Amino acid sequence: MGDCRNLSEQRKTCETSYDFGDLNPVDPAIVAHLFGSDPTITDVAFVHFETTTGMLNSLAEVVREIRSRNRRVIVDAMSSFGGVHMQVEALDIDFLISSANKCIQGVPGFGFVMTILGFTVLLPEFVQSPTITSFPYPNESFRFAAFYQALKSRGYVIYPGKLTEMQAFRIGAIGNIHPSDIEAFILAVEDVSGTIE
Repeated sequence: MGDCRNLSEQRKTCETSYDFGDLNPVDPAIVAHLFGSDPTITDVAFVHFETTTGMLNSLAEVVREIRSRNRRVIVDAMSSFGGVHMQVEALDIDFLISSANKCIQGVPGFGFVMTILGFTVLLPEFVQSPTITSFPYPNESFRFAAFYQALKSRGYVIYPGKLTEMQAFRIGAIGNIHPSDIEAFILAVEDVSGTIE
């Protein structure tokens, strides 16, 4: 599902893929429907944490739907393993893919709610991951390039969004982050916001 298509193309394997879109979590009911429409499916791969938006898919519910049909489960937990609690053995996940340079004490970034500074979080709280947060541009005159450069000059790097439906940017909180780091970043954002308007 999603970006897993690239792997299937590289290995020249047969696949059935389903695109849930930028703002929709993986729906277990749709996964169940896919099994009904294609009984030849033997393995299912999906992304636990979608860094494009910061969406955290429901790991337990999706895995339960797949395992109830005795299919193999492949979970892309590249940006969630070590940062989000998960019971790999209890869920009976066959393959879990991750990386040491992400949540397992990787390079630090910052992500949290900044509504008090004029920014709003893209996703509702129940699907929001703790490691990547996406923010829509606050208005039509918002200049991301200037915002990015101003924060970078203060020692912080943020990321442009990859959404197809709207303009947004992302903030990461991956690594050894402390409350003092978050407070310092908020002060930097507050300072920068007054200089680029």
